[in-house]
Amino acid sequence: RDYINGSAILKGTVQGGVGTFGGSEDHAAILMGRKHEMRLLSFCPTRPACFDMDSIINEAMLSDIIDDEDNLKQLAPSTQESYVRLSPDLTFVIAYSGAKAEKAGGADGATEASIGYNSASELARKAFDAYYSMGGDNEGVSATQTLADAIRWERNASNSNNGHPIKERISNRIKSGVSVMKEVAPSDREEYSTALVQRFRQFYDETEYLVPLAAHAISSQRYDWIGPVVDASHRGAVNALKNQIGETAWLPLWARGKEECFSATPLSVVRQKGVETMSPPKPLNATNQPSRIKALAASAFGAGFGGSCWALVYRHQAQEFAEQWQNAYEAKFLAKKNSNSAQFFITDPGPGAFCV
Repeated sequence: RDYINGSAILKGTVQGGVGTFGGSEDHAAILMGRKHEMRLLSFCPTRPACFDMDSIINEAMLSDIIDDEDNLKQLAPSTQESYVRLSPDLTFVIAYSGAKAEKAGGADGATEASIGYNSASELARKAFDAYYSMGGDNEGVSATQTLADAIRWERNASNSNNGHPIKERISNRIKSGVSVMKEVAPSDREEYSTALVQRFRQFYDETEYLVPLAAHAISSQRYDWIGPVVDASHRGAVNALKNQIGETAWLPLWARGKEECFSATPLSVVRQKGVETMSPPKPLNATNQPSRIKALAASAFGAGFGGSCWALVYRHQAQEFAEQWQNAYEAKFLAKKNSNSAQFFITDPGPGAFCV
């Protein structure tokens, strides 16, 4: 184990007992959680993460992935530290869809969820393998072990924080690597290359842009643009990562008032361009409370293929929102047995593991 500020944490691992290949995100959260706070971490090995927000906010590519990206330009340059404290006026509503993401079971230990989850993990590994194979004798490339390593190395090698050429350079290396993969039939290489590049680009957008932007939006209490950032993350999970089912794809869209962006066949989220306006929270005794409450941000979370979604709302609206969200979900998926076991509840970020 490693130690960060006296806390025990886990190095990046591969889980071997539950049917999935994963990292140590859950373990780190269990051990390092703080009440009313969230944490930015990097993995392999696990360590605190911080970001130069100036380079991210001024990134020209944001318009390709985030709606209303002009709103982000208004933020003053700063650094986002590892700890992210949630304002007391906000809380989370969790929606458990009732659809279990079984990651173990069956005669060979494989389930639909474990196959899908491992496929997403395998695509990331294969994308790195394709990139690595084109490094030649370059000592910097040969020292990398993950896509995150590759991104850091490319950034240092170019001495630039501009993400566009880095993202394109790695994408092109992956394409070139696939073109010489002996295990991939020539007739399949174009489709396989497209899948690997899509997986890498989703990984890049999520880790290099969306995660730090969401954290910074919460830290800075910029509630007007946390929504479009998280919308982009959820859209990437559905459309690119492809680890969602109908229920978990739809739930965050309804929470945000964007259920018209949902497509069931094929399962996808349509991008909705345009400026989003956020009205200030109504006082507790307001008589003009809107009939429908919309979340500041919402997304599926976890490994996917079932499971849960979260919505960030004003605390004084949380109970009413949770009831509205659950009623809408039951009306949409009432014919499915999943809705019978669905649960909706309010929670704050909790502390890590501790002895009572």
